Amino acid sequence: MRLAVDLRPALSGATGVGLYMERLLAAMAGRPDAPELHLFSASLKERFDPLRLPEALRGRLADRRLPVRLLNLAWHRLRFPPIDWLLGRRVDLSHSPTPMILPCRGRTVVTVHDLFFLARPELVRGEMRRHYPRLLAASLRRADGVICVSRATRDALVERFPGIAGRAVAIHSGVGSEFLEPAHPSGPLPAGLPPRYLLFVGTIEPRKNLPLLLQALLDLRRAGLAIPLVVAGGRGWGLGEYLRLKNKLGGQVFELGYVPATHLPGLYRGAAALALPSLDEGFGFPVLEALACGVPVLCSAIPALQEVGGDRASYFDPRRCGDLRDRLAALWRGETRFDAVAARAHAARFTWQATAGETIAFYRRLLP
Repeated sequence: MRLAVDLRPALSGATGVGLYMERLLAAMAGRPDAPELHLFSASLKERFDPLRLPEALRGRLADRRLPVRLLNLAWHRLRFPPIDWLLGRRVDLSHSPTPMILPCRGRTVVTVHDLFFLARPELVRGEMRRHYPRLLAASLRRADGVICVSRATRDALVERFPGIAGRAVAIHSGVGSEFLEPAHPSGPLPAGLPPRYLLFVGTIEPRKNLPLLLQALLDLRRAGLAIPLVVAGGRGWGLGEYLRLKNKLGGQVFELGYVPATHLPGLYRGAAALALPSLDEGFGFPVLEALACGVPVLCSAIPALQEVGGDRASYFDPRRCGDLRDRLAALWRGETRFDAVAARAHAARFTWQATAGETIAFYRRLLP
């Protein structure tokens, strides 16, 4: 089986969708049942670094100098050119880690990570708000197979698009071994971090609901409990309320910007807890990564995060600041029980090898 994979979402750094594809490919590469992998990337300015790939796959990368928007338009509107042409060989199946189908002469698979752009359009803007709903609907009509990264995402997708029920599966993403192994080397921690801190990991944007967390911290400080917060993630859009509250908290908030994946294990292990107040998620890597590091997790009581965190995370209503404030105070004061060994064992069930095995089995089901 020859498989074409779209690597473009991983061009600008390993977050979310790009992380999913990189880790899935790395897990596939060492398996005896792996397909023959052919990787595609394209951009006028950015080049995908082959050293980010397993050695066995570095010669399988076709990196083209093409305008991404023009290529996407041609693929979406004309379903042309087939990826076979751009790779220089015929493939049996293509896999896109986004709803954008990778046109080919064989079967097609797309991965759907979340549906917040449909469920909460006020939380998105630009191209995602204008084009993604139509793109998703068109892709779901044409795709031979649809992978969802959680049961929660699959259930929500099938509820909106009942016709795909027989073509859609839920296959969990995994957690990297670097989070599960305490002795695994990690990049150095940024200078000046407090000895005990609360951690947030993610892009700063409305969907992540970070102002709720800052307001809870402000309320607690007024009550005499000052909790330092470390924010690991780049700035997105809709920052007004976040910046207003951050200014009020002053030096209590340590904003690090984008943190490379290699530095994250150390940042988690140094944290007293992770807080994730998201309004919508499709999977929730930070929850799993923190639990793998034996760190308590306080996150939104939304379906995907409850599915990933199970009974090892603590949950709050992401619409109620008081709920978060009270649970955070109890956690910080040591009044919340947490079993780090059980948390690591729970996270260890989510392996990229399992993800790869289930994904390969799904590919084979689609082929004649």
